[in-house]
Amino acid sequence: MLIQSVLFFILGVAATTFVLILLSPAIWRRALYLARQAIAAEVPLSLTEVEADRDFLRAKQAVELVTRDEKFERLSEKFATQKRELDHAKEELFRLGDAEHRAGLLAEQLADQTEELETERQLTATLSANKGKELAEIRDLLQQEKQASHAEADRTNQLKALEKEVATLKEEVAVAKKEALANKTTKTDMENLRQEILNTAAKFTAEVAISEGQSSPIPELVEKVRDRKSLAARIKKELNNHKKQSGESTAKVAKPASRKKTSTRKKTTKSAQN
Repeated sequence: MLIQSVLFFILGVAATTFVLILLSPAIWRRALYLARQAIAAEVPLSLTEVEADRDFLRAKQAVELVTRDEKFERLSEKFATQKRELDHAKEELFRLGDAEHRAGLLAEQLADQTEELETERQLTATLSANKGKELAEIRDLLQQEKQASHAEADRTNQLKALEKEVATLKEEVAVAKKEALANKTTKTDMENLRQEILNTAAKFTAEVAISEGQSSPIPELVEKVRDRKSLAARIKKELNNHKKQSGESTAKVAKPASRKKTSTRKKTTKSAQN
């Protein structure tokens, strides 16, 4: 039984091998056919297929080039738009910087004007406070007027001389203005006349302050002045020169009790503030 089973097994193997040998050419041809079909599907074998593939690749590349050109144009337009926006933003930033600079200058000018107004307000407040003391001062000055009548006469003569000089200078200024309209007066001459008028006005105001003595508010008003070229600075200089000449022991000099002198002093004080 064992030998019979082995023989049947060998016979089956031999029969199977024989059948496979008979069917192998057909299987091989079928495998070759399928391989050729797969290769033909992937690789063009004829000239027409090669040209068709080449035309397809060209068309595909052309489509890609057109797509890239359109994308490049869109990016170029976007870049130009962003560049215009950037230039506009730079211009706006420049205008804003210039506006901030002008605003700073205006703020500085406003601060200076505010300081000047505050100084004028303080001067006005000082003058208003001094008005209430004028009646008491007038009573005291009436008593001192007899003692200072001789000195007052000299001061009055000096004031009259200064008034005449001021009137002469005013006439010269009027003449100078007429000549300037006729293009005969130079700017230097006008400036010299202006400086001469300021010096004379300073002397006149200083004489008034000296005549009023320590009760005069003019020294206190001109003490706060910062501008060295202003009328108040010149008045201060004249008062300092007088103090140096007369010394610390200068006696108090009464001011006139009449309203005419008081109005003259107020006008002079206003000119000192200017």
